[in-house]
Amino acid sequence: MKIGILTLPLHTNYGGILQAFALYTVLSSMGHQVSLIDGKMYEINSLREKLSVFLWGIMKLLGLRKRKHPQLQMQDKMTNIIPFIQKNIPNIISPTFVKPTTFDAIIVGSDQIWRGEYSPLLPYFLDFASNWEIKRIAYAASFGVSDWKPSEKQLKLCKNLIKKFYLVTVREKEGINICRKKLDCSSQWTIDPTMLLQPETYISMIKHTTSESAGKILTYVLDDNKEVEDIISSMSSSMRKDVFNLRLPSENRINVSVETWLRSFYDCDYVITDSFHGTVFSILFNKPFFVYINKERGSSRFKTLLEFTGLSYRVVTSPNDLSAISTQINWNNVNEKIAIERKRCLELFSLLS
Repeated sequence: MKIGILTLPLHTNYGGILQAFALYTVLSSMGHQVSLIDGKMYEINSLREKLSVFLWGIMKLLGLRKRKHPQLQMQDKMTNIIPFIQKNIPNIISPTFVKPTTFDAIIVGSDQIWRGEYSPLLPYFLDFASNWEIKRIAYAASFGVSDWKPSEKQLKLCKNLIKKFYLVTVREKEGINICRKKLDCSSQWTIDPTMLLQPETYISMIKHTTSESAGKILTYVLDDNKEVEDIISSMSSSMRKDVFNLRLPSENRINVSVETWLRSFYDCDYVITDSFHGTVFSILFNKPFFVYINKERGSSRFKTLLEFTGLSYRVVTSPNDLSAISTQINWNNVNEKIAIERKRCLELFSLLS
């Protein structure tokens, strides 16, 4: 079967790249012809893009622009990331070239495709394919919030479009209620695509990669604040361990490769993060971790992930919550829970045949 995957555009979001890679890999391993539908925002191909870059360059020479063209900036940021995409997600097609006969099925998901704040909402309900004879599936689609509030016009369109879906699954359990109450459709919960793959798959990809996190507390914090800084400082002091910051301030940021990002989680002793996929890979690699939940980026996804793995007690809001440092995580129990859900979710893809 020819299958297209439609998710958020790939950029410097490691979790976004890895969840796309995971779903692409799973479907390919089942014998399907898989393509990722992505505009490659890190490439300059069209005449319009080339002209835009050319004109921007002239304005920069005239002193009317101080920085590089945004797409050139993106290329710089993704220098170490693009090789992973090219190697591991080789079949990528621009949305412009997707026609009614290109695919037998399109899967939307995962990530916060239905939030509406990070990208246009309707394409992820396949409005552009509303009259196509294809199978529509949502896998681990995320609203990202518990109080989803699209406009009345958008909601009406989404309700009509989702009726055409063959299967709807969501990444957060709160999404089931949103689907039922606002979209008048049934759905079921599924794990994030990254958890569909065995940890060994990721480990095999990083065996020739090195990191600087070995023996240290790894911090991967998307939005710094004083509370998080105090938590990190307190943990470092009480454990007498150095800290390795995987996410430098934006002005100094050099985006490491996807492999180095993964290896940093694999090598460290402990993790402190406010990242959803940072939490996922801490769990997959069986690393003791603490989560500082970033409510602005969406807290329901953390709640579902930590509840189903039995790790809700790993949430911290202040240094006073670090008493769980001495608590040993029963990783056998956690891994067994993941294995059960992995098997269940993988079986859903048999519906594609």
